[in-house]
Amino acid sequence: MMSRYLRQGTLDFVPGYKLQTIWGRSEAAVFALECAGAPLVAMAIYTGAGWVALATGLVMVCAAIVLLLMHLGHPRRAWRAILNVRHSWISRGTLALGSVVALGALYLLLGGTSGTTSALAGTIAVVLACLGLFVGAYPGLVLSSSPAIAFWNSGLLPVLSLLQGTSTAVLMVLAFLGQGIDATDALGPWIAVSLLVALALTLALYVSSMLQRGGAAAESARFLIKGHMRQFLLGACVVGIGLPLALALWAALGGHLTALFAIAATARLGGDFALRHAFLKVGMYSPVI
Repeated sequence: MMSRYLRQGTLDFVPGYKLQTIWGRSEAAVFALECAGAPLVAMAIYTGAGWVALATGLVMVCAAIVLLLMHLGHPRRAWRAILNVRHSWISRGTLALGSVVALGALYLLLGGTSGTTSALAGTIAVVLACLGLFVGAYPGLVLSSSPAIAFWNSGLLPVLSLLQGTSTAVLMVLAFLGQGIDATDALGPWIAVSLLVALALTLALYVSSMLQRGGAAAESARFLIKGHMRQFLLGACVVGIGLPLALALWAALGGHLTALFAIAATARLGGDFALRHAFLKVGMYSPVI
């Protein structure tokens, strides 16, 4: 099936759609890490999950920044990425990621996780919450602004991205809280279940809408389902959504929380990467002839 499509950068003339090759594993890893890490920083503050959870979120965001710098090709010139904030989603995202790291580190220095919060720490917490939501949706905003690739060009993609990141972050927070939760009384496990159900429904709606759109969008959707069956159906859907949903539901009904949420969070992060990578790999456009 792969032979039906052109590869970006090739010169051979073959009728059909062309697969983009600029975005790949590195970008998928950046998206997965930042979309879970930034919301985790904010959630760690508001749920009282502690400094370890907050620091984990910061490490994830820092790892995403390192991968992003490697993608830019010239790390010493990376500061220029924020110069076009008015017109570039990449510039806005780069600035937001840097702000999450700076403000998160400042919050730790102010002792916000120790229970003694100042007015400044409270303000930082609010800003981090806003940044967490933005960073969660940011990859979808970047990709949906690419009109040439019809499969990405949808207002639903930022919503899907946000649900992917926040569901991962919620599971990680619950894993860090662990024994401090009474599943029969707490809303946390049910919030995780609700987010995962919303993610599954949004993903199904997204793929079905692309199949109905026709053209390159429908061809990408078919290639996602048939050409990447193992990665999409098994990795992204079964491991990344189905398994965490089953474990979260079990925990909500009274299961052993710490172990269940640790496994669920790991599976969700792996599935997040698989889904983002699959979406990038099936991006097609019509070559200019």
